[in-house]
Amino acid sequence: MNKPSEHFLRMMVAAFYELPGNCVGGCLRIVLDDDNLEDHHVRWCREEAQKRNDQDAMFMCDVLMLYTEDERFEILETRGLPPYEE
Repeated sequence: MNKPSEHFLRMMVAAFYELPGNCVGGCLRIVLDDDNLEDHHVRWCREEAQKRNDQDAMFMCDVLMLYTEDERFEILETRGLPPYEE
C-alpha cells in the first residue's frame, strides 16, 4: 500500500468520524481524540478493531502506520478542527 497524501489522510480521518459509532473516534479514540499517535497506540487500536471485526478501523490503522510518528503528529495536529480544506 502506498502512503496517501497528507490532504487525503486528513479527508480519510474526517470521513472515519462520520461512520456510525465513530463520532468520538470509535476504536481509534485514543489515537484520534487523545493525541496518542505513537506506533504502539496505533497497533493497540488495530488489535481492538480486529477483535470487533471493524474493517474500517483496521484499514485506518494500517494507513496510519505508513507514516512515521512525527509525520502523524504533524499531519493530524488539526484533527479537532473542521475538516481540512485547501
